[in-house]
Amino acid sequence: MPNRFTRHPYWMIAIVATLATLPIAFHGNPWGHDVNLHLRAWMDAERQVHEGTLFPRWAAGANWGFGEPFFIFYPPLSRLIGVVLGLLLPWKLVPGFFIWLMLMLAGAAMWICAREWLPPGDALAASLLFAVNPYMLIVAYKRANYADLLAAALFPLLVWGGIRMGTMPARTALPLSAAFAAIWISDLPAGVVASYTLAGLLVLNAILHRSLRPLLFGALAMVSAFGGIAFFLLPAAWERRWVSIAEAVRPEWAPENNFLFTHSNQPQYVAFNRGLSYVAVFLVLATAVAALLAYKLRRDEWKIWLLLTLLGAVSTFMMVPPSFILYEALPEMRYVEFPWRWLSALCVATAFLVAAVISQTRRKWVPVAIAAVAVAAIGVEGLHTVTWDHAHYLEGLVADARAQTGYPIRFGDWSNPLGSQREKLDKTAPLVATADSTQNAQIQIEQWHGERKVFSVESAQSVLLKLRLLSYPAWQARLNGNSIAIQTDPELGQMLVPVPAGSSRVEIRFARTWDRTLGNIISLLTIVTCIPLMLWLRSRERVHV
Repeated sequence: MPNRFTRHPYWMIAIVATLATLPIAFHGNPWGHDVNLHLRAWMDAERQVHEGTLFPRWAAGANWGFGEPFFIFYPPLSRLIGVVLGLLLPWKLVPGFFIWLMLMLAGAAMWICAREWLPPGDALAASLLFAVNPYMLIVAYKRANYADLLAAALFPLLVWGGIRMGTMPARTALPLSAAFAAIWISDLPAGVVASYTLAGLLVLNAILHRSLRPLLFGALAMVSAFGGIAFFLLPAAWERRWVSIAEAVRPEWAPENNFLFTHSNQPQYVAFNRGLSYVAVFLVLATAVAALLAYKLRRDEWKIWLLLTLLGAVSTFMMVPPSFILYEALPEMRYVEFPWRWLSALCVATAFLVAAVISQTRRKWVPVAIAAVAVAAIGVEGLHTVTWDHAHYLEGLVADARAQTGYPIRFGDWSNPLGSQREKLDKTAPLVATADSTQNAQIQIEQWHGERKVFSVESAQSVLLKLRLLSYPAWQARLNGNSIAIQTDPELGQMLVPVPAGSSRVEIRFARTWDRTLGNIISLLTIVTCIPLMLWLRSRERVHV
């Protein structure tokens, strides 16, 4: 590839990413499986930012305004990016711009990975191939799972760090830790895949280089990453006892029902799986052929070739039924849910090995043209099955996000507060009312924000108030400045607050629980200790080949 292209690789990546997102300019936003969940969450969080809550933990608009603690358990990175975009752009432009940004990030991450071992032109080819690989486009256009998309875009950095640990472990520990942490706070299933991928690369590097250094520095990177994101992980781990977390792996999401070419699932899952399976087979074959033909990489950098080939082989194995025993035996492996999530790792190997084949050919334009036509053909074919927002659903989401009564969605049974029965909640209920309809009270709402509710009550007798809010242990109530106990409707899980006769001012606040405070402390201590330690170790390292 000519030097004039490699001098400005990010411009080339931007052009390819723009071409890949061009259909959005003509058809509107793609309306994939999970688009409702992500955009609703982004809009809810963006509204709370305007209220002064920069990092909300309670999804206030969910369940027609009764809310739920979704933000405590769902990784925040994609949401933070979505909120920033929502503050800067009209919402109708946000999904398309986010997809473009993720394709850009994927290309940039692959460029960093491939340029370590390939000539600049071929590294650029790898980055372009990965930026628009079929799995990225399926996640962007058909699934619209923006957390998965972000995690997949970051995956080349994890593979780069895992491979580089064999020769420069101290110099790699810090960036690897950052990449590993970023994947975990993007998407939890992707974090599980990343953990086992990185662990495998570290073990193989220790064997290949006959040294414990990759394991020791890799462990430091992983521990530092988990410590750095303790502000999210610790509350998510501790507070799951307050929600129906067992619902996180439903039968239709279980690994055994989602291997390639599965037939034992609901029709919509089977149909999606079938199309994705054909794409997976194409990627597996492309990886296998490229691994066989990449003789120059196998000769000059045989350890890199071996690690990438094994990465492709293991990723392939994890998507087919014989791997079920691992999903049953390995810790947290069932939370991957869909085995085809391993395509994130496979596509890194595919792009790198195909670029390595391009690197050794004299007429490079021939394999480049073949790869470009193959990707374009899959992309064009996939566009025929994309659902577009022709009915202006996005406008409805924006209207719901601005409504005081919230929006008609629950983010998942697994984030349902224990004891709540959301299907029985009164969707027309006022923000505050007396639990007994025969009692009268004058209620004045002063503030009804996502994590702070303030209202005054005038009543001739003591009353029990019923709030348009689900109970959760983090909620705390104050009556005229004094703490009071919150009660819960045993049938609905709705919050109840007792108020005496006379004039009262009630404040309900989503307080910072001890686990969130401890998580913040651990994250801060990790940053101020581990980062200087890794920088010091980096300054003392000599490169071992």
